Amino acid sequence: MPTPARTAAWRILAATDDCRTTLRAAMARYAGELSATDLAFCREAVLGVLRHRLRIDRLLAPHLRRSMERTPPPLRAALRLGACQILFFDRVPAHAAVDESVEILKRYSRPALA
Repeated sequence: MPTPARTAAWRILAATDDCRTTLRAAMARYAGELSATDLAFCREAVLGVLRHRLRIDRLLAPHLRRSMERTPPPLRAALRLGACQILFFDRVPAHAAVDESVEILKRYSRPALA
């Protein structure tokens, strides 16, 4: 089962990616009831993706079948979240970042995207 912090981060990224909502509103909606530790991780993950999005997208592009713009938003958010953890988080093992991203897609989106 995906952690609440990663699930909230994925929901925030997916909601803000297609301009359905602002970052502030998405944080209030999806991260409002997280523990202090989970909130800190969620916030760092979301801000890390936003800060490094162009670099993450450039690194992911050769591994995608279609362009990042044509990739479905839930998958795009999961890919960026996992890549951010692998590239920029020292304490997150790569296998955990990948596994959590896959589980989030299976549980909260279309399982075929996983």
